[in-house]
Amino acid sequence: MYCLVWVAMLNRQRALLAFLSTAQANGYRGLSRVQLTKFAFLFRECVGATAGLTYEFVPYKYGPFSFALYRELDSLMQKGLVRETAGTRSLLSVASGSQELARAEADKLPRSAWPSVREVSGKYGTLGHDELLRTVYSQHPWYAQKSERADLISHNPVQRTQTDVAAYTVGYEGKCVDGFLAGLFRKGIVRIVDVRRNAISRKYGFAKSTLSKHMAGLGLEYVHIPELGIASGERADLTDANAYDALLERYERQHLSEKAAHVDQVVELLHEKPSALLCMERDPAMCHRSRLAANAGASGGLEVRHLM
Repeated sequence: MYCLVWVAMLNRQRALLAFLSTAQANGYRGLSRVQLTKFAFLFRECVGATAGLTYEFVPYKYGPFSFALYRELDSLMQKGLVRETAGTRSLLSVASGSQELARAEADKLPRSAWPSVREVSGKYGTLGHDELLRTVYSQHPWYAQKSERADLISHNPVQRTQTDVAAYTVGYEGKCVDGFLAGLFRKGIVRIVDVRRNAISRKYGFAKSTLSKHMAGLGLEYVHIPELGIASGERADLTDANAYDALLERYERQHLSEKAAHVDQVVELLHEKPSALLCMERDPAMCHRSRLAANAGASGGLEVRHLM
């Protein structure tokens, strides 16, 4: 049962267990979601961004936040390893009867990570809710720009990055949703125009329903124009670069001509505010969004800029 349940656990989940176990070992009943999230953020600042070991974060209602962390925390709760008490300020703790399993998993963290777990727990574990937020905001002001607790920001608030309008494009291949959204903030993009035919994804956070919800929570806009995507059936027999180039040439020559009204819609959206055409592929040259951007940019007098 142990192997079936925990074989896929990531080190970043083990770090959450390590913080909860350490808090209880130090005599605390548990950590709030805000505390645990900030500890995970401060841990990342200590060890550096490391795939599988740390989460990525976006500016949110109480500073640095991770959608992936909340999703994986809920998974730990569903599996009975972590529990959350009800109350005015609910607390997370290792579930009764699961302490041994939690310690076993936490012990699988790389040995080099443990000093940072102890440093963060020791340095910030005694801080109250507001004091913790005030400290994080002071040390990392960029993440406080969306905070609902302006009273805890001691510096001049960081202003959202401003950028010119252009025919921006972006792909999410190889990215996590939190890093992707943080990248939009850093580039000054305020709207995504999703040009996938089918806005579904096996990668968490990039299906239409989830991505649009997360973006709305961050004050970003999401628009889906499936008519400008390429049907999956047209990609089925792409065996080499020549076949792919032929598909994109056909898309640019025929499809965009047939969908001129939707291209005009894209041009209007790109002119209104900094917006980026979204698809999956990392390399824009291998994605139809590059042909669409070139067409819309030429039509609207906009420079084409490929991001991230």
